[in-house]
Amino acid sequence: MYIIAQVLGIVGVISLFLSILYNNKKQIVILQIISSLFYGLEYLFLNAIPAMIMSFISLLRCIIFYLFERKNKKVPVIVLIIIILAIILIAKFLNYGVMGYFPIICTLLYTIGIWQKNLNLFRIITLIVSCIWIGYNIYVGAYPSLIENIVEIITSLTAIYKFNLDDKKKKRGKR
Repeated sequence: MYIIAQVLGIVGVISLFLSILYNNKKQIVILQIISSLFYGLEYLFLNAIPAMIMSFISLLRCIIFYLFERKNKKVPVIVLIIIILAIILIAKFLNYGVMGYFPIICTLLYTIGIWQKNLNLFRIITLIVSCIWIGYNIYVGAYPSLIENIVEIITSLTAIYKFNLDDKKKKRGKR
């Protein structure tokens, strides 16, 4: 089961990284849905039930957000609230100790991060979420996901630095 989980995690990581290479939102979302599916299966085989459930919630969230964005519509606040309430309601029934709350917290934060339009805030949330996932993935032995978290931290820090530096240059140029 452990090796199967690692292979599923590798497929999840590959599909997530492939999504970055596309310039077509439909293909990106499809690959991120596939990634969430394989992460969910990875966590299932690792018996990391909270992460499995949150991965499948992320999969549904991705589909819902895509349906709105496909029509060039912002996801309504009520949809965000319903997703957050669903996560909290499901979390209420999960009793897996302190570590079981890590995937729940990550899913809540990331849902808010991708819903809002401030990309710098999204990058900061992604950085925080990736750091939390590192602890959890070490705890459950999800090593492909752990590698993905490390790469995500590096890319988030790089993007935060780059875009903040670009903003500072633009502000200096306006003076």
